[in-house]
Amino acid sequence: MLSDDIVLMGVDYGKIFGGALKYAFSVDKILPMFTLYAAMLLFILFMGSIILDSYGATTTFALSLIGSIVLFVPVFVAILLVSTFLVIAYIHNAFQHSKGRYEKLSASYHYAKTKYLKTLGAIVITYVVTFAASIVLYPLSIASIFDDSIGLLIARVIIENAVNIAISLALLLYLPIIVLESKGLIDSLKESFGTFRKNIKAIVIYSLIWIVMAMILIVPLMLIVLIAIITLAPGVTDIQSLVTTVKAAMHMFAFLMLVIAAIMAYIQVFYMASVSYLYAQLRHPRR
Repeated sequence: MLSDDIVLMGVDYGKIFGGALKYAFSVDKILPMFTLYAAMLLFILFMGSIILDSYGATTTFALSLIGSIVLFVPVFVAILLVSTFLVIAYIHNAFQHSKGRYEKLSASYHYAKTKYLKTLGAIVITYVVTFAASIVLYPLSIASIFDDSIGLLIARVIIENAVNIAISLALLLYLPIIVLESKGLIDSLKESFGTFRKNIKAIVIYSLIWIVMAMILIVPLMLIVLIAIITLAPGVTDIQSLVTTVKAAMHMFAFLMLVIAAIMAYIQVFYMASVSYLYAQLRHPRR
């Protein structure tokens, strides 16, 4: 477990990540997100099995593929809407925990209802800002059509990634500000960029630590998937053998989806808690 006194740039990263790890390690906290991920992964598995089952019959395969896509759209939208509600609840609940007020996640559901539409608007603005950045960088893509030199390619990769990283860091606290403060969408956006400018080093250090910890948490997920592929599909050489394998081991694949959902849920809850803890230290420091 992380020490609670890893302090850099006036920010206690031990408290942020140690607290977030403890926060996420709770059935009460992880169950809602696990349920959401499990439903999504099991649905994908079910749709995939139907598509594979119809492989070989051109008309049936095409209809199954189209039907799965059509059905996936409303399911994806429903998952997105529910996940937005949960994100609000997690941010609010984790912020309460960071201040020593330990409550069940359900205690934040009523609060989440009051911030739901505003948070949806914030998510839309986030995509708009990201899209606007891609428009600004579009001339680089045009230039690469006429100049395929390695120098331009390297410059394009560096510039595009630098801009995307900067935007991601600047928007890191946008949702916590929307959820936890009484500001409008644009004012919250300005506050997020302003907080980033004032705390660039602290936010960069947070992001680097988060990346390292996320990679550590993802390792078990990758090992589980790799072992499952080796164990459940050792003789798969073509689509037909894949179909046979999936049918024969559907219950095992379903169990695998549940394990993956649990790990993904923990990582997601841990991330949202860590952002809330960071927000608490940068915008609501103890006096």
